[in-house]
Amino acid sequence: MANVNFKIACFFFLILMCFFQSCLNNRDIPINKIDRLSEDNDYIITDWQITGPFYSDTLFSSEIKKPDYYPLKSRGIVEESKLNSKLIVGLNNSERDASSHGSNNYTNSRYHNEQGYVDFGNYFKLNKTAVTYMSCFINSHIEQDVVFMVGAADGYKMFLNGDSICNSYNLRNFVPYSDIVHAKLKKGNNLLIIKLINTRKTWMKTDYNKQWKFNCKLTNSDRYYSFYQKIKNDYLKFLVVPKFYPLELQDVFDSMNPAHKISLFDPHRKRIGSDSSNLGVKEFKLPSSMKPGLYEAEIYTKKDTFSQQFYYGDLKNGIENLLEQANNIIKNTSDVKLKINLQALVKRHQLIEDHYTDRKGIHIETSEDGINYSTLTKSLIVPTRWLNLNHKNFLRLSPIADKSSKISEISFYTEGRSSSRINPKRVSDTIRFSEITDNNDDTFTVLRKKEAPLVIEFDSHKKPLFARIIPDQQWHVLEKKYLFIYSELYDILDKLKKEEEPFKDVSGNHIRSFISRIDNKPQHYFIQTPKEDILKQKKMPLIVQCRFYEKQHLDFLKSVFVSNIEVIDLYSYWLNENKCIMVTPSGRTYSKAIQTPIAEADVLAVIEEVKKDYNIDASRIYLYGICSGSKLALSLASKYPDKFAAVGIASGAFKTRVDNKWEQFNLPATMTSNVYNLPVYAFNIESDNHSPIEIMKTYVDEARKNEIEIDFDVYKNHHLKAFPFWYRPTNVLSSFQNKTLSIPKKIIYETAYYKYNKAYWISVFPEKTGDKGTIKAIAKGNNITVDADKIKKFSILTNEAPIDKNKKLIISLNGESKIYMPPYPKELTIWLSDKNLDTIAQKNEFTEGPIIDIFRNHFILIKGSLGSKSQRISEDSLANKFINIWENSYYVKPELKTDYEVMDTDIQSSNLILLGNQYTNKIFKAIYKQTPLKVEKDYIELDGRKFKGNALGYYMVYPNPLNPKKYMVLIGGNDLSKVTLDKRNLAEDGFFDYEIFNYRYRIAEIIDKGYFNQYWKLSNKNK
Repeated sequence: MANVNFKIACFFFLILMCFFQSCLNNRDIPINKIDRLSEDNDYIITDWQITGPFYSDTLFSSEIKKPDYYPLKSRGIVEESKLNSKLIVGLNNSERDASSHGSNNYTNSRYHNEQGYVDFGNYFKLNKTAVTYMSCFINSHIEQDVVFMVGAADGYKMFLNGDSICNSYNLRNFVPYSDIVHAKLKKGNNLLIIKLINTRKTWMKTDYNKQWKFNCKLTNSDRYYSFYQKIKNDYLKFLVVPKFYPLELQDVFDSMNPAHKISLFDPHRKRIGSDSSNLGVKEFKLPSSMKPGLYEAEIYTKKDTFSQQFYYGDLKNGIENLLEQANNIIKNTSDVKLKINLQALVKRHQLIEDHYTDRKGIHIETSEDGINYSTLTKSLIVPTRWLNLNHKNFLRLSPIADKSSKISEISFYTEGRSSSRINPKRVSDTIRFSEITDNNDDTFTVLRKKEAPLVIEFDSHKKPLFARIIPDQQWHVLEKKYLFIYSELYDILDKLKKEEEPFKDVSGNHIRSFISRIDNKPQHYFIQTPKEDILKQKKMPLIVQCRFYEKQHLDFLKSVFVSNIEVIDLYSYWLNENKCIMVTPSGRTYSKAIQTPIAEADVLAVIEEVKKDYNIDASRIYLYGICSGSKLALSLASKYPDKFAAVGIASGAFKTRVDNKWEQFNLPATMTSNVYNLPVYAFNIESDNHSPIEIMKTYVDEARKNEIEIDFDVYKNHHLKAFPFWYRPTNVLSSFQNKTLSIPKKIIYETAYYKYNKAYWISVFPEKTGDKGTIKAIAKGNNITVDADKIKKFSILTNEAPIDKNKKLIISLNGESKIYMPPYPKELTIWLSDKNLDTIAQKNEFTEGPIIDIFRNHFILIKGSLGSKSQRISEDSLANKFINIWENSYYVKPELKTDYEVMDTDIQSSNLILLGNQYTNKIFKAIYKQTPLKVEKDYIELDGRKFKGNALGYYMVYPNPLNPKKYMVLIGGNDLSKVTLDKRNLAEDGFFDYEIFNYRYRIAEIIDKGYFNQYWKLSNKNK
């Protein structure tokens, strides 16, 4: 018995010791264990000890402003390098520095986040300048070189095992993993301490502490240089190099990754010079024989090669020369494709000029005596950041009007080399320029109208003096935009001189244009292709990125898809790695009405245009949708499943419920059965407040109800609250690997409209428009089993079906079988309803409405020539209003004709929009009695329903009696002087067959709206 008691006592003693040890362990800071870092993975530091915050009363005070501000001096810890885990854990609430002011925000506790992310603004709810310490152990099973990738706002200081490895201070917003710090981990535990400083900026519109965020991860050096640095595509300090200046490399080529060799190539890949050094090349004096123009630098390190374009000389002058040549070709060429592509580049250049000229208003002057100044420039556009001051001793900078221009760096050089920098003799102190001194290279300031000009004086010098003035920290981005324009123009013009095809199999990133069949006007797309040697291989896969809606109504040539250089570089890297092409059509998606026939038509047209210029593998075409672009991607996949091999969705955002009937049957969530054979991959961030995860969950749940499995990833606790797709495109791209379009043996297809009627080897027509029909077909050998519900007819496309065409075919329909002997027709059609009813005029695959559907094909706007002068003036006003709405929506004008200009070929090939009424429009008059619309001065009648009034208007879509396979849309009223079109674009909002308005008070009051029935009649309940 005593022995048993002793064992029980020992057991409880062990439990107590384990509990006590656990308490001791919790008194130390967290440990993050890592293995050997490889070129394929990173390690996110997820576990931290957070100690702080320590506040300061004075914003921007001299001591708080620098990372050297040290709030723990009162603890007797003189140097931060002496901090250890026990000292950190021992700091409790009562022992804090007096600067904490008794705030209850203070913590000294463990923190865990799978993404290694902390939002201090939310964590502390702070409203003061503050310092916080982050600490942890990093346990490495070997000694290894690593790169810390840190994202922080304002300043921070890093200590590793007591050594300071980074001391950074910038007034800036949080950018994830934007800084790199090289370090060496010893085997075992490594103590990492990071001191973070938040300085609240009073000039920001939003509370700056909301931007106090932090994250940190580890990667190895090889992965950083071969992956992250290549994504950034930023290897040269200056992409526009003046003649007097050498080519300088970015600091990324440091002792950890020295550049051993640099080679220069002209646009035709002819080597024109090189330099090498075992100790590393930092700059390269360009050959004196170099002519102004575009060049490429290849930079060789021990394990990799980096390349980047740059311009030597006066880029502004170079672009102007090419623009002059382009404009001459535009004026004289009969080649439409060449003309519209050059026009797009000219326009893109002007958009860049307008954007930056408006923002960079600053007057720069020089003088010999400081009294008589002469103007150098009034803006800071490429390449005027390099200013030739000649032998002038004074430089004066002042803002223009009410514009302000931030100067992030200003320095001065004489001719010859980068080390020829000189310091000014004196800098005026009339404005806030305390950081410009004889010993300081950089300045951060904002020039405003009310401030006195900045005057800089130099000693007399014999050589010409050059000023390098950088207006903001995004200068590389601007240089890349101008280089892109120059490169595009040069490449096209050079190929024309060589009598080569300028658009065929061209590698790189390109703005391209095509003539849309909708309005016979140019529309644009952005295409990114891998390197030339990859393009020369076999057929290429194509990713079609569906454009998402941008808050501003931006011309595609100014949109993020063309102008976001960082993302363009990111995709370029991955497309080269994955050996595929990506195209982003404008898709007419300039508003929230993304899923529309006009958008679908233009996207499908772009795919065909790309096929003309590149050898595309039709079995490997993929859809990629981001945010609201996911709606169009899923819609295209559901309506045309046999055109695509897979779909990728990033943070899908689209409506799951709508009011109108047309959209209701065209929502992705109502057509999930149609992607039965189409792999769909999607991901969302759980906390995304921009694209709520519930949207994609609804879609996934609907799909699973139909036994369709969607590959859906959810990222929890991610540091990005919105737009995570910029950081996760690899997930989508990798999901396309090994996915090819094949002929399935089982098909499920649902449709409520005749126009969407084909899936692989079967075509199907519902009983009537707007009433969803479903078909399931399974092929086993030469037996095809079909289950159909609410289907009028369907056809087996025998040439495409997985059957033996030389054997008899057995089709079992809803349990009844029928045998068909070869040879059978290409389309074996089976009717489920009375075939004779199909001869009666009714809605069909050519004309079934609603109004929005006419814009999937070419249309002509037609105004009348009849009636009184006042009626013609009113009709002109209607035409101008329609044209303005169209131009504001799509940046082009629709085709306009007067009724007497309309030819028979127009009637046969185009949908017609007829303005006016039977008294003003000749075509309207000719078909008037064949429509259900009657227009008189005191009433309008629609299919027997009468609307009384003398200020009535209408929209109505109907088959054109002169060509029933084409639409006509009637827009007008019984008093045209009172009819005013609303601001709606019918190509985006025409979700109806007809609308009747009353303009009694000059405001359009809708008095009836709806759809015609299957036979283009109003249903009895509507009469």
